[in-house]
Amino acid sequence: MSARASQSPLTHQVTLTVLMLAAFALAMVVGFGFYATAQADHVSLERQKIFFANGLKDQIAAVEREQESVTVWDDSIINVKAGNQAWIEENLSVWMYSYYGHNRVYVLDAANRPVHAMREGKVLDPSVYGEDEPELRPTIERLRAKMAEPPSEDASAAPAKMVGEDLVSLGGKPAILSIMPLVPSTNRLTQARGSEYLHISVEFINDAVIGKIAEKYLLAGAHLLPLSQTSGSAAIPLVDSRGVILGYIGWDQERPGLTLVRKAAPALIVGLLLAASVLAFL
Repeated sequence: MSARASQSPLTHQVTLTVLMLAAFALAMVVGFGFYATAQADHVSLERQKIFFANGLKDQIAAVEREQESVTVWDDSIINVKAGNQAWIEENLSVWMYSYYGHNRVYVLDAANRPVHAMREGKVLDPSVYGEDEPELRPTIERLRAKMAEPPSEDASAAPAKMVGEDLVSLGGKPAILSIMPLVPSTNRLTQARGSEYLHISVEFINDAVIGKIAEKYLLAGAHLLPLSQTSGSAAIPLVDSRGVILGYIGWDQERPGLTLVRKAAPALIVGLLLAASVLAFL
C-alpha cells in the first residue's frame, strides 16, 4: 500500500509532463498551421493581383490591335479627308462599337478639331468631343509630339509604333484610351508630316471587360469598385499615367490555405480527441 502511494506522485508527475509536452507540441503545430495558411493565402493573393494586372495590359493591347486594323489603311485616309461620313460611320466608328465593343470613337483633323463622333453605337454631332477633350488632350499632345520627332537614323531599327494610350476617367467611369494616326497601308498613298488625322477609341472598364479578364484566369466575383467604395485586400487600383487612381478592380479572393484547413479540420479534430482520450487514461 505504501509502495503504491509512493509511486502515485511520480505517476502524476510523468502524466503532467506528458500533457505539457503534448500541449506544447499541439500549440506548435497549430501555430505553424496558422502561419502556413496565412502565407499560402498571401502568395495566392499576390499571384491573383498579377493575373489581373497582366489581364488589364492584355486588354489595352487588344484595343490597340483592334484599332490598328482600321487606322493603317489607305481607304481610311482617303475617305476621312474627303469627309465621307457614311463611310466613317460604317468602318471607323459604329463598326468599332458593334464588332469590338469600343464605346466611344472620335476622329480629329490635323489641327485636332473633331470631324466625327460616336458614342455607344450612335453617331453624334462632333461638338460632343468637347466634353471629353480635357481628359484626352494630354495623350493627344504626347502622340503629336512623338509623331513630330525625326525618324531614326538607324536603318536597321524598327519604326516606332505611333500610338498614345492611357487610362482615363470619362463621366466618372474609368476607361482604356487609345489614339492612333491614320497612316497608309501601301506606298501608293503618301501624306505630309503633320497632316495626319487621329482616330480615338475609348473602351470603358466595366464589369463585362473585367469579367473577360477574370474568366481567363478562373477568378470569381470580379467587379468594378468605384472610388467611393472601400476596397479590400483582393483589389488592384486603376491608375493613369499621372498616378491618379480612377477606381479599383475587386474580386472574391481565393484562399487555398484556408480551404485546406477547412477540409482537414474534421480529421484533425478526431485525431485530437483520440489523443486526449489516450492521455486521460495515463
